[in-house]
Amino acid sequence: MPEKMTALPRTDQLTPTEKNALNQSALKKTNKEIGRGLAMSHCTVKFHIATIKRKLVY
Repeated sequence: MPEKMTALPRTDQLTPTEKNALNQSALKKTNKEIGRGLAMSHCTVKFHIATIKRKLVY
């Protein structure tokens, strides 16, 4: 029986900033840490993460 294939998320629909935030989030960094690294506030990071979730879930 062939193995069941799972679809990978479509990250091509993310902006470069969203991709950076996603990569940093995958490294278990906090929003503050991500914000410092990307020169933005933790609130802006939170907004980007919410946008990423919306784009990848639907």
